[in-house]
Amino acid sequence: MRLRCGGREAACRLVIFDKDGTLIDFASLWVPVVRARACFIVEEAGADGALEPALLRAFGYDPDTGRVDPRGPLA
Repeated sequence: MRLRCGGREAACRLVIFDKDGTLIDFASLWVPVVRARACFIVEEAGADGALEPALLRAFGYDPDTGRVDPRGPLA
């Protein structure tokens, strides 16, 4: 199989999906991305600060506890 990404191509014999965080610390990788996206949406919408925690919860991240909902869209 050939894998193409960003104009590059490489031979690929294995694809690994790491849903439980065994290989990569999920939260340290994706929580900053979700926070940045929520902040961007709030700024672009010209909304008040109450929208950001609501967006984070909608994404499946609880800003009060710092936990990701394992059944939420982020997971």
